[in-house]
Amino acid sequence: MTTLLYLDQNSLSGMAKRKPAFRELEPVLREAVACRAVAVAESAVHERESRPRPDLRLLQLLRELSGGRRLPAAPGSAAQEARRRMALTVEHEHPARRARPRNPNCRWVPRPLNVKGLASRTT
Repeated sequence: MTTLLYLDQNSLSGMAKRKPAFRELEPVLREAVACRAVAVAESAVHERESRPRPDLRLLQLLRELSGGRRLPAAPGSAAQEARRRMALTVEHEHPARRARPRNPNCRWVPRPLNVKGLASRTT
């Protein structure tokens, strides 16, 4: 079974800008994709987040890595269940957080966890 990777905007931008850690990651990632150890997927989120910086050619880089593989446009039943469970967990573990009505024009998008910010709030 091939592991499916979702490269966030930070990773793609780091590779495109040739930042040190990402400069070292890119050839390893390309090799892993070539030998089918991992597969990379594109999504509509990549398209939206890449619009402000067409000069970085992030979508071209992503297309090279993905080979055109895309995530489904609509969340499947497993994603819907995960979203429901996350909402219940947040409600249970953070009762002071007020629930807000869902904006039908805004989909929840996973973001990297800010561990430093989280640690400062829990200590």
